[in-house]
Amino acid sequence: MINSSHRTDSSDSEPFSRRKTKVLTQVDETTFLWDGKNRIACHRQSPGPLSCAAGRHGRRCVEYLPLGHRGGLETGGGCRRSGRTCRQHDARTDYQPKHRARYSPVFAEIGMCGRFTFEQDWPAFLHLYELDRDKERGRNTAARYNIAPTQDVLMVHADPDGRQVAETARWWLVPHWAKERPRAAMFNARIERIGISPAFRDAFKSRRCLIPADGFYEWTVNADDGRKDPWLIHLPDRAPFSFAGLWAHNDKLGITSCTIITMPAAAPMTRLHDRQPALLDPAAYSEWLDPATSGFSAKKLLETCNIDEGLEFHRVSRDVNASTFTGRPKATPL
Repeated sequence: MINSSHRTDSSDSEPFSRRKTKVLTQVDETTFLWDGKNRIACHRQSPGPLSCAAGRHGRRCVEYLPLGHRGGLETGGGCRRSGRTCRQHDARTDYQPKHRARYSPVFAEIGMCGRFTFEQDWPAFLHLYELDRDKERGRNTAARYNIAPTQDVLMVHADPDGRQVAETARWWLVPHWAKERPRAAMFNARIERIGISPAFRDAFKSRRCLIPADGFYEWTVNADDGRKDPWLIHLPDRAPFSFAGLWAHNDKLGITSCTIITMPAAAPMTRLHDRQPALLDPAAYSEWLDPATSGFSAKKLLETCNIDEGLEFHRVSRDVNASTFTGRPKATPL
């Protein structure tokens, strides 16, 4: 077992097994450790009470606060400060970071679900929702092959009168109470915490949404060269579907935003990852969007009314590994 402690011995001469390691952060079931030289993915290991490490980005110290700590959002907020070392902080205290929370590139690499596609024209999606058809038929949408967090996406939600409406939102949730845009990763919300996390619980109560898509990506590590191979996951015939999501409007910042809910993977997604986005059955859309639906019932919909079993996937070119790539990736045979 990897030894996790609050001291780092970064001596390169020692074998890895003898180096002291400490936790960077935990995402889903994976704990990311730092051994003084490398960032190591360690599956199903406890993250410990403290997460901080000498960082690799810009030769700075990257300090992450534990999940649920007052100093950061539930997904692992943190701060950067200059220097090669940083102070240790006890997770049981009410420590508030003096430094402004900053987004870390670590989260950009390991989010799930972190990319999706919207290739078909908007009219192909209209049968899924109870929208004003005459109004929505005139909406122009361009084919998008590699949608990434912080970009604008379409979402469907219930208006104050209970009618379904489509609206553009930023894919990176900004809670209604936030004073600034969160730097912690907010493009996914774990089903296990949506009802209790301060970042998501208000939206889960009454601001649930659907995010239209026709595919999403997941990555596996290639055994030959150690690089990431992207896989495009979709329904048969590339049929459109919707991610279950949450949305918020922040009046102070003037931002409407959303996030995609993730949950433990079911077959066949377990062949690629242990997590997956929540894909609701269209029969559950109305109940999911209804603010009168209780949190208990809404969570039950996510767990029982989904379309996981119909998913298919194939490998595509590594072009989509870069969020700046906007073209159609080519299929890559095994």
